[in-house]
Amino acid sequence: MAPAVTVCVTCYNQEALIGQCLDGILAQDLEDLEILVGDDFSTDRSIEIIQDYASRDARILLIRRPNNLGFIANEEDLFRRARGNFVAICEGDDIWTDPHKLSRQLAIMSARPDVSLCISAGTKIDDDGNTLPGVLCISNVSRELSLPELIGEIGGRVPTASLLMRRTALEALPDDIYRHVGIDYSLQVLLGMYGKVWYDACPSVAYRVSSRGSWTEELAESSSKYLQHHEALRSYQDFLQRQLSPTLERELRKAFEPLILGFYMSSRISPADKRRNLPDDVPRLKRPAQIVATLLTRAPFVVSAGAFARRRAWQPVRQLLSSRW
Repeated sequence: MAPAVTVCVTCYNQEALIGQCLDGILAQDLEDLEILVGDDFSTDRSIEIIQDYASRDARILLIRRPNNLGFIANEEDLFRRARGNFVAICEGDDIWTDPHKLSRQLAIMSARPDVSLCISAGTKIDDDGNTLPGVLCISNVSRELSLPELIGEIGGRVPTASLLMRRTALEALPDDIYRHVGIDYSLQVLLGMYGKVWYDACPSVAYRVSSRGSWTEELAESSSKYLQHHEALRSYQDFLQRQLSPTLERELRKAFEPLILGFYMSSRISPADKRRNLPDDVPRLKRPAQIVATLLTRAPFVVSAGAFARRRAWQPVRQLLSSRW
């Protein structure tokens, strides 16, 4: 008999964190689970720790990769193996902090067959588990979210660990979703296109910010990976636009604009790389943002002075640009 929920856990060299992740899942008051843990060829003690948990709870199935697939391919395989009517995500460095998370989300989605995705608020923690300032929150009340709202939430206020997806809707998504960066954002936007999305305002997960070995840490530390990521964003934006109605193009362009401008504000990217990317990026920007990106490319001393790199000038610039949409 299929379980009610499949929990997909991705892990790579997270020996210090994977136990906390699994503890949060096993603490759920919903017991009808299967827990698929995809270890992406870890070289630390992650596999040993997962095996110990699996030996004590038959709901846990360890899937060992014979080589490193990468995060998205690892997650894609877990999704395709899922047997539950609903599929949840908890990456190996994140934690479910509310034991009622799944049961509360499942009650909503069982009562509302038109809901394809349920997300919730969360908190931020550091590598040591200390709570960081700020709450990942879209609304103070639980409610249905519109598709334009979901498109606008590209800035990280939707914790990936909070997602509970209807499997039939997940399976209906195009395979190309796994060929682009930003799988988490794709899921929230495209599932919002296939059905309704419910937001649970109760914080139920903890998102670990730039943990050691994470994808976000790699982008922060490697200028070459940041450059590759930025150049991949264009095809990613085009992919999403092909899936969405033309009437939502403005919302998508508005969501991506801060990401594009962030590239030109970065002191880690060479002026030559900015000049090379500028002709492809300018058509995606509104006129005020085009001026800012061009200025930062042609006058690199502005960036090297540190004002933009440290984001001291970012807030007023963002407010100005947002007012033009």
